[in-house]
Amino acid sequence: MDTFIRPMSDALFKHIFADPGNLEPLRGFLAAVLDLPPEDLEQIRLPDPHIKRDRPNGKEVIFDVLLTTTSDRDIDIEVQLRKGSSFLERTTYYASLMLTRQLDAGDDYDKLRQAITIAIADFVLTSEIDSDYHHRYQLFDHEHGHLLTDVLEVHLLEIPKLPHESDGTLLWPWLRFIGAHDQDEMEQAMSFSTTISEAGAKVRSYLKLRRDRRYWRAVAKRLRKLDEKDALKTAQRDARAEGLAEGRAEGLAEGLAEGLAEGRAEGLADGGRTKQLELAHAMLTKGYTPETVAELTQLTIEEVAALVRPPRIP
Repeated sequence: MDTFIRPMSDALFKHIFADPGNLEPLRGFLAAVLDLPPEDLEQIRLPDPHIKRDRPNGKEVIFDVLLTTTSDRDIDIEVQLRKGSSFLERTTYYASLMLTRQLDAGDDYDKLRQAITIAIADFVLTSEIDSDYHHRYQLFDHEHGHLLTDVLEVHLLEIPKLPHESDGTLLWPWLRFIGAHDQDEMEQAMSFSTTISEAGAKVRSYLKLRRDRRYWRAVAKRLRKLDEKDALKTAQRDARAEGLAEGRAEGLAEGLAEGLAEGRAEGLADGGRTKQLELAHAMLTKGYTPETVAELTQLTIEEVAALVRPPRIP
């Protein structure tokens, strides 16, 4: 790793597990947590994780990783690696939202699909109960041993309760990877499976992407520092190149310089957009996703998508 990140940020977590172009790390992690048939993880869909407020003062929600499996199970993965309050309450609220968003007006309640939340915490929440790091919660009558329904299920994963050595489960190295305290610990977890190693490769790509963002932001900042003085010098040179008299050239130059806020800006924009498109095309050929290219070049996702579409044959 070029620069180790600790704790793992939300952005990095999503880069690893919510990448529609590479769902293998997500499949591997889900298989380690949930007792689902392998075929249920073959066709994973990633719906929009943003839940808009349904009333003026309603609360907007952004799931960390939201997905739907082949059999239409809804699964939410929430991660909190810094200790904070109300994590369990937030987890419960998000789990409820997954159910309420499933039905439209007129739908029967028997259309509800199973909603599963996986909550990952890098702090202990169940120390009084036992030493297990994986708990599964359902709507259950403890006194009579009766499960009300399996439509709602929450898995709580507590990283600090992991044993120091592998316990032989698939989940242990995944949580060691997610909660790694240093580069050696992360690479140790990556050695357990090719899928976790692939997740480690996505960490490297994220670090490179972060460096790219810093670079292009610095470039944009330098370009914004072009001021009217630079425009005036350029206009004077252009005017004199036309063979105009000195006085007329000076007047024309001043007029052209004023165009920095008007006409010249349009010319710069045209040239800048051409450069943006050329850069976007080069980044796409190097394997960057259209979403990443759009962010770094400040083009729209539609403009970037047009660069990867084959030309229409008349």
